[in-house]
Amino acid sequence: MAQVSEKIIEKIRHLLNKTVANGATEDEAKTAMLMAQKLMAKHGLTMSEVTAVDNEVIHNMTDSIRREWWVDSLSRIISENFRCRVYAMPGLKKTYHYVFLGFKEDSDIAKEVFKFAYKYIQHASKKFLKEYKRRKEKEAGYNFKKMKLEEIEELAWNKFINYNDLRKLYPNEKIYKMRLIMEIKKGCWT
Repeated sequence: MAQVSEKIIEKIRHLLNKTVANGATEDEAKTAMLMAQKLMAKHGLTMSEVTAVDNEVIHNMTDSIRREWWVDSLSRIISENFRCRVYAMPGLKKTYHYVFLGFKEDSDIAKEVFKFAYKYIQHASKKFLKEYKRRKEKEAGYNFKKMKLEEIEELAWNKFINYNDLRKLYPNEKIYKMRLIMEIKKGCWT
């Protein structure tokens, strides 16, 4: 880095500061980022060398999140894109706090993007599963709302579901019928 002039480093820093948050348009911000990357590549600089100023390194912690198989990958991808490090800190009852470590602005943005992406993926997957179940029910051709209890029990018998055990567990007829339908659905398309 000794060979690279301070003037070039300042120019790269200036380009990196052109963000939407600082008043630039989205296209200007993208163009500035590309120009900064080209200059860094041309002079063999890394992001840590360019941003090595008196910025305070801080950490931003998410709320408690249930750790599912895809969450670690999501946190890693986001941290890499926002110049941060991420680690999972155990919480209570199988939950974790995801901690983004980096410069204040980077870690703030990474945390917010992570929270948004996490909520969106949960929402989209629930919507997909609901639609999938609705489609499978339609394909099976059963209309449980119009069926009598005896018809539902016969269908359960055909699907090898022991409805006598359910009858003992749920003496209330409405709850019994609902549980029986759930077992039939589970047997049909899972």
